[in-house]
Amino acid sequence: MKTCCFFVRHDLANLGAAIFEQTELYGMKSDMYMYTYLQQFLKVKGIEFNTQTFIAPASADIIICLNETSYFESYLPSEKNKRIVLILTEPPVYNQMDWSLERHKNFDYVFTYDTDLVKSNPEKYVKIVFPIDFNMTRIADGSSKLDFENKKLACQVAGTFSITLPKPHLKSLLFERYRVIKWYNSNAADKLDFFSRSNPLDKCQYFVGASIFNKISKGITQWIAKMIYNKHIAKVYKGAIPAQDKVAFMNGYKKGRRKFVLEEIENQKLPKGDVLAA
Repeated sequence: MKTCCFFVRHDLANLGAAIFEQTELYGMKSDMYMYTYLQQFLKVKGIEFNTQTFIAPASADIIICLNETSYFESYLPSEKNKRIVLILTEPPVYNQMDWSLERHKNFDYVFTYDTDLVKSNPEKYVKIVFPIDFNMTRIADGSSKLDFENKKLACQVAGTFSITLPKPHLKSLLFERYRVIKWYNSNAADKLDFFSRSNPLDKCQYFVGASIFNKISKGITQWIAKMIYNKHIAKVYKGAIPAQDKVAFMNGYKKGRRKFVLEEIENQKLPKGDVLAA
């Protein structure tokens, strides 16, 4: 039987067989179920597929690296006698090094959602779409129109956001989350509830020029951060909700019945882009 090393982040939530068991990652639901199916599929093909805990990269016939290119470099085989594949699922805003074209030379194929890369070299880059398990996340909306109308318009549940514009090449939507929060906080605070497992006040400390103020006094940075929070976030922020309860929690908002939502947007002349982004 051939072997395939699945090189994953050096984290207890991934190592061993944890990534295939779909265990929670620091209170967040696992979205790695597709790799469980891949393991089952490859077994039928006569290929043992497991993490570096059980199959060392040096002894494997095939290596599939999940994002961690910098960590993987020290395990890169000296002789090119095996197939090596990279899967890119995390955007460059989280780790720019994984998106280095120079590093991609270490891999025979790179599977990514980035259509620009695929178009640039379709023989090397392969388009993938991150799968979603709708059986696990589907929200059934059996509300009557009356019940639906009594629900609040929208909620945003985001673990993180950015109050500064990203660099264009990072292709990040973290600032867009903040833009939605900011607009509702100023214009329609009663129409949006914002929830985050992290403290949004902490995120407000990463503004342009914060590093300069930190050299003078961290107290100045914290004071400015609190002003940003009070002005742009405080009215809509409602605390944290458990990640496992997020889907059920959203039943209390107009997340379904698109026709009714669009009617309310038109009636109140709210910006479609912001509402739908929320």
